[in-house]
Amino acid sequence: MSYRILIVEDMPELLDNVCAFFRGEGKDLLEVVSCSVGDEALSKVTNEDFDLMILLY
Repeated sequence: MSYRILIVEDMPELLDNVCAFFRGEGKDLLEVVSCSVGDEALSKVTNEDFDLMILLY
């Protein structure tokens, strides 16, 4: 079973680092989806299913 997570952050370097961490830790267990714009995140959450959403502040 695979889990889908959405990570939202507007700083590209931080977003890349966090995504890399979860991809490395999750290996085959996690599907990591990312976006850097709030409107895009809202669209993804509305149209796709996620098991977890992480909003970095």
